[in-house]
Amino acid sequence: MEDELIKKGAEVLSKPAQEFMEKVGGSPLTELGELFADKIRVRRYRAALRLSEKAQEIAQERGVDPKEVPLRTLLPILDHGANEEDDEMADRWARLLASAASGPEDIPPAFASILAELSPTDARMLDTVYNAAAATLKQDPTSSWEVVNMKRAELAAMLNLSLEAFDISTSNLLRLQLLLPALMRLEFIEDNEQGFMVDGHDKLRISVLGRRFVEACGDA
Repeated sequence: MEDELIKKGAEVLSKPAQEFMEKVGGSPLTELGELFADKIRVRRYRAALRLSEKAQEIAQERGVDPKEVPLRTLLPILDHGANEEDDEMADRWARLLASAASGPEDIPPAFASILAELSPTDARMLDTVYNAAAATLKQDPTSSWEVVNMKRAELAAMLNLSLEAFDISTSNLLRLQLLLPALMRLEFIEDNEQGFMVDGHDKLRISVLGRRFVEACGDA
């Protein structure tokens, strides 16, 4: 019965999506289905097929020739992505899979774990900080990601969040080190050629990890 469902599940995919999954998985689609069915129910397997279909479309739009993705990266993406019920977050899983198919060596296995720990609000907040910083850098190419920051109050207002919801999301993003407190330079009065950096807790900046993560699966 399960083998038949796996076979039928593979058949519902379009031919391009089947070829995409066989390339990223390095195996016939039915074999991938058997491997995946060991861990999840048929409903989740079907959700993984929908994820595969969306990822194939994204890869095609990007002009990507899909490559084989290591199972330690591929399976967590399919596993977590198959559990996602939020459409916006499901799109992020599809973008992550498409990015992994484009450059498997550029997508750490940890990205799947990180995405699984984000709420839709967390993800939108991270995108907002990234996009604001990118816009600033476009206007001022002499600046850098490390010093471009955003006021917490401004960010909360842009996302229209309550204080509690804002604190929960920022705490999670800081915990995952996707966002960091802003760095501020303090100068010694006696010698303005010397100084040191301190955290600016009223402002936030995106980390290198956060930047790479958004570029892999965010709406940026």
